[in-house]
Amino acid sequence: MNDEIEKTLAAIDREIGKVADVIPIAKGGRQAAAPEWELPAPITAEEWRNARLSPPVLVERYLYADLSLMVAAGGTGKTTLALWEAVHIALKRPLYGRRVEGGTVLFLTGEDSRERLTARLREVCENMMLSNAEIEQVRERVLIEDVTGIPFKLAVGTLGEVTLTANVDRLIEGLRDAPPALIVIDPYVSFAPGESTVNDGAQGMVTAARRLIRALGCCVRYIHHVGQEAARSTVRDQYTARGGTALPDGSRMVAVLSTVEDHETAPPQLRPLLGNGGQLLELSLPKLSYCLPQPPILIARNGWKIGWAIKPDEQQAVKERAQADELAALRFIQQQLDEGKKHSKSSAEEQWELAGLSRNRLRAAIGRLLADGRLKLCELPEHEKHGGRTHYLKPIVEARP
Repeated sequence: MNDEIEKTLAAIDREIGKVADVIPIAKGGRQAAAPEWELPAPITAEEWRNARLSPPVLVERYLYADLSLMVAAGGTGKTTLALWEAVHIALKRPLYGRRVEGGTVLFLTGEDSRERLTARLREVCENMMLSNAEIEQVRERVLIEDVTGIPFKLAVGTLGEVTLTANVDRLIEGLRDAPPALIVIDPYVSFAPGESTVNDGAQGMVTAARRLIRALGCCVRYIHHVGQEAARSTVRDQYTARGGTALPDGSRMVAVLSTVEDHETAPPQLRPLLGNGGQLLELSLPKLSYCLPQPPILIARNGWKIGWAIKPDEQQAVKERAQADELAALRFIQQQLDEGKKHSKSSAEEQWELAGLSRNRLRAAIGRLLADGRLKLCELPEHEKHGGRTHYLKPIVEARP
């Protein structure tokens, strides 16, 4: 009976292998005899001199010619951000203030059609105010391969065994003569084995990426979703991705994109993008193997317009927020004076909504402005004194909107 079961399983295995068109990387207990292996040659003097501590840079302190992972919840805008980044790489424009080496970017899309991604790319370019020549360069250097609705797995799980598919080598052969600088594979789940072999499947995808990287000398980036628990929490470490630990462990760069609900934490330069339905995001960089740790990046998006700023540390953020509050308070008081309204401290605080601040923040801002002399209490003319009001607030230097 056991022999019959074994024969049946072997027959199923062979048929699945034919359909998947796979290249074995692990065959469990029934693995064929290992090929001959010889001891590696000693390290040569040339290898010793030329060995590099890190692979080639694509984007300084962000992307290198290795495996990268971007993780975000559905609907966060990770694909649009990846397109926006691709424009910078295609044009060799600084990205997040970092030097870009530039090159071709290939998108393998298993979710959005080529038409949809092209439309998004067009809108991103138009809102970046690119010239016709720059748009032409983007069209030539941002390539989109649509495999939606087509089985295009890079690795599969077959009866508990993980194998690479021939698609990996097909990509290598098709790209060898003109390798891209970056391959974006979006979404990861469309190209990976099913969840029955979570960690083994993820390790297979790491192996697939490394095969591409080794052959083409490029950066491979998987776009993936966060796990359910991570989506419900504020944890933004390298293990935020859905599934096991093999994928983030095998990646050399991990970026986590998440929504920031409190827009008041945004630096002043991003706030114009946050009105009328604008979105504030945080791009955390919990793992960067080839450079020093980097602070998170705040990204503001309104429609197809995107702006960014390095997230200030807590002390700097408190200082910048206080400065922004003080400027808002000065502008509010000046605007009220321009309209003929003279406010005391208490009457100004009652109009906190017009100032765009909470009552407590407006009160604190006025207190700081009075203390450092940028705001003063001036005596009211006799005919305007009533009900105990004797003084009004006046900016020392006018702060008009």
